[in-house]
Amino acid sequence: MEYARTSIRTLLKSVRPLSVAVKRAREKRTEFYRFQKRVPRDTWARHDNILRWADQCLSQQTELEAEDRYTRTDDPVVRQGYALKKKVEAEFRNKHVDWSDVRILIQRQNYEQSIGGYSLFGNLAMSLQFMGINVTTVSTREEFAGSLNEFRPTVLLTSDDDRDRSVIDWNMFERFRLENNCALGLTASLEEFGNAPLVGRLRWARSHNVNFYYCFSPQEYLRARAEYSPFWEEGYKILSLEFGANVLKYYPVPDITRDLDYVFLGSRNKVKWDRYVTFFDRIGREYPGFVHGGGWLKLKDQSINTDRDRYFYARARICLNLHTRHEIQWPLECNERSYMLAACGAPMLIDNPARLKSIFPDGSVFSASSPDEYFELFRFMLANPQEVQRRTLLAQSEIMNKYNTFTRAEGFVTHLKRQVDQVGSL
Repeated sequence: MEYARTSIRTLLKSVRPLSVAVKRAREKRTEFYRFQKRVPRDTWARHDNILRWADQCLSQQTELEAEDRYTRTDDPVVRQGYALKKKVEAEFRNKHVDWSDVRILIQRQNYEQSIGGYSLFGNLAMSLQFMGINVTTVSTREEFAGSLNEFRPTVLLTSDDDRDRSVIDWNMFERFRLENNCALGLTASLEEFGNAPLVGRLRWARSHNVNFYYCFSPQEYLRARAEYSPFWEEGYKILSLEFGANVLKYYPVPDITRDLDYVFLGSRNKVKWDRYVTFFDRIGREYPGFVHGGGWLKLKDQSINTDRDRYFYARARICLNLHTRHEIQWPLECNERSYMLAACGAPMLIDNPARLKSIFPDGSVFSASSPDEYFELFRFMLANPQEVQRRTLLAQSEIMNKYNTFTRAEGFVTHLKRQVDQVGSL
């Protein structure tokens, strides 16, 4: 009987934290719903018209983005961005066409599954192809089977997630590897972000002859987190593929008036609900703007087409950007949006991620540590367009020159070539 009482008490203790977590999640969801209700009616009412305008711009891209329109513009941000885009493209176009021994097959996540993963792997594939490297992407089991037999990859990149791994026919892949050298790489992910226990995933990796891991974080972050040590203890390397600006997709557009006080493109991310409420609330209540992304309750059309994003950014006096608490605490990354905005010459108002100063030069962005400071900087930016332009030019130059996706992908593939060589020597 005493054992039964002890078991019940233990069970209740284990349930209580879960109940508190559920309660807090519900409170955040309710507050986020109320936040959306407080946003001015104009923000939602004009949304669909702005969306249709951007679609029309994209359909007329050849005319709207003709070279002579860039050379005639009086906007220094547009002129600089276009010149940097051309410079970067000239440097990297077919730069590694001789790397014929590297053929990369990327298992790309569907947009519905992961917006971030869809964007990251898509930008990586586009950049590699532009540099002349053989690469193809798959998102279904049928596509994988066809690509394996026809493309015959030397590297397979996929995610260390059950849903992503289910796309791969692992028996077929093992038969393929019996006659072909093909290095296998998985994303290095931690349990705290909702992933399965690492012990089991590493056991699976050994049984399927995984050669290396990779992630989108810098080595500085990996070294700072003891949770990554099991990877190294098992003898694995973790390659870094940090974020960058894809200048093939993200660059300024000429002859568009900045008539929207703010633009925010992003999904209704549960991880950021409390950040949205605290940082966006006063701006959202007092100023109409443009918000677009999946999951926003007031939006009927939530369609995503990243090719039209730069048109929204071109109309923004200010582009809002926020990070997760984890990105604030750890030297993890500036989110991918930071690079996109800078390349587009979009005036950026950001919070204070730990990596901000190591990526953006001092005085190149407006960053705030608190909601009050965020709001005051927003008002300052609206009142001081010349200072906004000065900082935007600095951020754009730094990102497009140093932190573009070509530079990031080039370093990553250099490491991949070594992995291919090692597999071939086994």
